[in-house]
Parts: sequence; C-alpha cells; structure tokens
Amino acid sequence: MVSKKKPEEKSFRKLAVVTGRIEGHADGHGFLMPDDDGPWIALSAIEMRQVLRGDRAKVRVLGADARGRPSGEIVEVLERGNPRIVGRLQKERGVLILVPEDRRIPVDILIPADQTGGGKPGQVATVELVAQPSKHAQPVGRVTEVLGTYADPGMEIEIALRKFDLPHEFSKRALAQARAMSEEVRD
Repeated sequence: MVSKKKPEEKSFRKLAVVTGRIEGHADGHGFLMPDDDGPWIALSAIEMRQVLRGDRAKVRVLGADARGRPSGEIVEVLERGNPRIVGRLQKERGVLILVPEDRRIPVDILIPADQTGGGKPGQVATVELVAQPSKHAQPVGRVTEVLGTYADPGMEIEIALRKFDLPHEFSKRALAQARAMSEEVRD
C-alpha cells in the first residue's frame, strides 16, 4: 500500500477573509491586494463582474488557482473607487455604451437614452456611475462631459487627466484672482 502525502501547506489559510483594494486585468480577471501586504488573491472574471479596479472589498480565500496563488470570492464591497470613468462612446444593438480607456476596467458602462448628455457614438466622454456593477448587471452611467472625438488635437492629454484623476480645472478663487489682474504688464 502506497501512502499518500498531504500537499504542502501554503502561506495562506483557506476560508480566511481578507480586506484590500481590487486591481483589474485587461483579460477580465483580477486580484485583491491585501491591506496587510500579504499575497495577492486571484479573482476570476466572474467575481470581477461585481467590482471595478480601485474598489475596496472583503474576499474569502477559498484555495489556490492553477498557478498556486491564493484565490477567492468577493464577500462584500466596502468602498467604490471609480465614481467617474473616461472612455469612448459606442452604439451596440441600439444601446449606447462607454468602453473605458483604462483596459484594467474590462466591463462596458451602459448609458440610458436620457443620460447621454449629448454624447454620440465615436466621441470620448466622461461618465458618472449611477449604478455600480453586480454579479448579474453591468454598471450604468450618465455622461457628464463630452470631450470630443478621438482624433481631436490634445485628446490624449484630456483622457490622461481624467483617467488618472489629475486636477485640470482652476478653482473659482484662482479664476477670480486672474480676472482681477490688469491686462497691462507692469514693471
């Protein structure tokens, strides 16, 4: 009789609940990056349907994936990390959608007919999420800003500013100070 050895114990515990930030992959799967700098926890594309890159969540470790990494399922979404998303508007089967510029967000955003903000297919726009993704539904958004077409000069800069949430507008106070300045150059 041959004795069977137990598999080696990994550095993660099954059924542990871990809190951290979600990181997406362009292929649809993702990871939870634990707050305690533990090993990243792999999340299947099915699990990633209910979250977006940047969200904070609790994940239950269930075992290991094919590569030996801890894998798990989402228990609870604690905080949403993407209130606004920039991308290209497209019409598919009569429905307007936003395809995110950030490839780590592999899910399209549905845009209701009364929430287009004047945006048309082919334009680049920013949407505000009005319904977050769930296991059974895509996220829904409303267009808050139409930036123009993809070929417009400087569009890459406008996309990057919004994609990385960089400041791109002056405050009311700064604009008031600029208006108060003289048009003439002083010595």
